[in-house]
Amino acid sequence: MVADEGLLPTLLIPPKECSILYYIFPLPVCLLTFLYAKWQRFDARTIALLFVAVSLYYFHFYHTRWDQFTIDAQSHAGYVSYIAQHDALPTQAVNSATRHPPAFYIVAAGLYKLAQYTHSDPLQTARHVSMMCFIVFILMGISMLRLLLPQQTSGYYAGVLLLLFWPIGVTMGARLMCDILLYATEAFTLYALAGWCQKNDPLNLSKAFIGSGLCVLAKSTGLLMLLLTVGALAIMLYEYRRKWRELLNPPLLLSISFMLVCCLLTFGREQHWTTWLIISGTLAPVRLFWLDTFGSFNVFLFAFDTNSGLSSGMFWNMLLHSLMLGNGDIMWKAVYIPILLNVLWLVILIYLVEGLIRFGGVLIKDRSCILLWVFCLIMIGAMVFMRIRLGNPQYADARYIYPVVIAVALFFGRIIDLNQQAGRLRLYRLGMAVAFSFLLLSPTLFFIQYPINFSVTQASVDEK
Repeated sequence: MVADEGLLPTLLIPPKECSILYYIFPLPVCLLTFLYAKWQRFDARTIALLFVAVSLYYFHFYHTRWDQFTIDAQSHAGYVSYIAQHDALPTQAVNSATRHPPAFYIVAAGLYKLAQYTHSDPLQTARHVSMMCFIVFILMGISMLRLLLPQQTSGYYAGVLLLLFWPIGVTMGARLMCDILLYATEAFTLYALAGWCQKNDPLNLSKAFIGSGLCVLAKSTGLLMLLLTVGALAIMLYEYRRKWRELLNPPLLLSISFMLVCCLLTFGREQHWTTWLIISGTLAPVRLFWLDTFGSFNVFLFAFDTNSGLSSGMFWNMLLHSLMLGNGDIMWKAVYIPILLNVLWLVILIYLVEGLIRFGGVLIKDRSCILLWVFCLIMIGAMVFMRIRLGNPQYADARYIYPVVIAVALFFGRIIDLNQQAGRLRLYRLGMAVAFSFLLLSPTLFFIQYPINFSVTQASVDEK
């Protein structure tokens, strides 16, 4: 949905339908974020960058409404409203969103009811659940960077800048949809699996099974993370084949049991199987969509297409473009910044390919890098399958695989460090320039989109 200026409240000037609760919610969220950062011993620079980014997320949050930036916004809102108004889950498909597991919508409905008691806009307030989930995603992403990159190096900070100020990521916490909960649980599972890769201990594998169970509770596509975790278990069973009693300890068995219960709760719902029966019975024209999926990328359209309109039918253009600037979610007011970001995205891709070719031998020795490669291939492969199976252009929207940004940030930071160590200073400086460009361009993009205006007249309030 394109942003409607008439629906954008002025920053810090509450619209009539929102109470003070709507504006004080960030305080406990920021406090918990700070406590986690201190507990994990984030350095001062990382904490400072984290709070600059969180401020930008809330800046966007308070300038948008629940019906913006979300595909099928009415259905997601209807699911939340139904649970809040009936104190029960729908027994049949009310709309297209009810096929999703109810975990996210139950929590959002709780905030919806709290907003009603405080005379605040319920759906506006319910979005705070998404913001909390997205901040968890960011914290897990930074924790992964700290685990897998040498701390406080140039490459580490470059990865942090990309992860925090990735443009379309700024909008995620304001979207009322279950995908945001999936991002958080996927990031937690990846973090646990990365820890397993580093230490090869059953405890991190137990955490990964808990995370993959939560992924399935968030959305049925969380099954992909479960498959990744089961693959890790298979590797450990092989490695512990002569001492399997050490592996199958009570924490691991309990976490597997938790995962099975989550699967039962998600895949035992009638609405879920109805949806998959429709998908399994649908087949797009194979020749057309295979050609479109694998043979369509136009670098010039990609660079100059600022709102996805010029290349909306091209799978790879849309996949990469929507990962940076969204799938036509918003008409950017900035004229040149989206083009600059598209160019930077192309530079990042080339930088990654060149670095992987040159340093592939070094990176392949790290099981965590292999894990992230497999994760990216699974995510993209699933999108390719759905695109071909259904022929729906919406399945070129990278919203479905947004956590791959963690892998992009991590590989980018690692290659910067390797270039510096190899004495390739020009490429090292280029990588750092690209990373710091995000710190400059991303906030500017949103400040142009929503100019701050502290003076408001009664007439302008009435218009809104």
